[in-house]
Amino acid sequence: MYFSPEYADDISGYTDKVINCLLLLEQSLCGVPKPGNNK
Repeated sequence: MYFSPEYADDISGYTDKVINCLLLLEQSLCGVPKPGNNK
């Protein structure tokens, strides 16, 4: 299966958005985590 560079960029951008969303969700649920204090 062939993936075009544009498609790969879309997946990368989508993944970044999902990660950012999860980070914001974690902050809202657990409070803002302190740097270097990740479990």
